[in-house]
Amino acid sequence: MNTRIKEAREALELSQNDFAERLGLQRNSISLIENGKRNASSRTLNDICREFGINESWLRTGDGEMFVNSTTQNFKEFMSIVKDLSPELQDYMLNQAKSLLELQRSKKV
Repeated sequence: MNTRIKEAREALELSQNDFAERLGLQRNSISLIENGKRNASSRTLNDICREFGINESWLRTGDGEMFVNSTTQNFKEFMSIVKDLSPELQDYMLNQAKSLLELQRSKKV
């Protein structure tokens, strides 16, 4: 798994420092993980998957594709943002989404 973390970081073209920063970790933590001197915690693995759109199955086992479907990842990210909005802003977002859907449908005809 440690080598897959490094492989993912390199595929994202991020330095250890930039990768660690986005995860709220220190660069040396990433170095230790990539070199097999420390195992990544479940939280770190989940953070990597969420932050960078990495397929958890691939990260843990090597099975499947490195990245999750971007549509799925976008939806999860959108929902995580919306759930933190006030009820009033959630209603606003819902109305905006309905308006965008109507606009899209009208252009397809």
